[in-house]
Amino acid sequence: MKLLSAAFIAVLVSSALLISAVNASNLGVQIYRNVKGDLKITSIEENKNIIGVYLGLHNTGSTEYGARARIDIMENEQVLFTGWSVKHEINPGQRKGFVIYAYKPDASNTSLRARLYYGNEMTELDPVGTGSREAAATKAAFQVFNFRTYDRYIRFDVASNRSVEGVLIMPHGYPGTWVFEQKRIDRFEKGTVKEIVIPYETGFFREQNITIAFATEDGSYFQEHDFWLKRETGIMKYVSLFLDWLGAFFRS
Repeated sequence: MKLLSAAFIAVLVSSALLISAVNASNLGVQIYRNVKGDLKITSIEENKNIIGVYLGLHNTGSTEYGARARIDIMENEQVLFTGWSVKHEINPGQRKGFVIYAYKPDASNTSLRARLYYGNEMTELDPVGTGSREAAATKAAFQVFNFRTYDRYIRFDVASNRSVEGVLIMPHGYPGTWVFEQKRIDRFEKGTVKEIVIPYETGFFREQNITIAFATEDGSYFQEHDFWLKRETGIMKYVSLFLDWLGAFFRS
């Protein structure tokens, strides 16, 4: 009888230890993770009517997240221009830089506002003033053709009639809840054609007009083109994708 009681007690003790281990494991999985980020404007460079905004982000939290920066050029409370950075995945303790470009609109008393979207959080910096717009004449250097809209990106071809450096491609004029990334081309040789692919996010999509500004980083060249956003569908979508591939194949 004593042996039976001892065995029963041993079973109870083992069960209690097992339950404690399981509970401890569950507690370990449910550790709270902080989503934090420290955003700073490291520098602002202005060349004629082009603004380059350099931001630095430090993930000060305890979990990784995707982050994207945004700048708005504003006159009082009205947003005149919005630019988005590419999206970066940032680990805890990691630092990452963002670069966003804008051009000064034809308005006075403008300011620049920077925001960071990370995880499900958003942080905003205090607006800073921008310099006055110059009345500098700019020249056109690019031809744009074969514009197409797909489910997650737009694509088009750009030809240059001059050899230029620091070419900026800046979509704008779309709804405030949409996201269009920018592109920068280090060097564009005269007579060459480049395929440009720009990712976008819209949530609910509707057909509408979009404006894309093409400029050089030093502000010497500037031009804008309007395009109608209408997604490729049906058999023509696959025909267009094949033509895109064919064009890239012959340019490579």
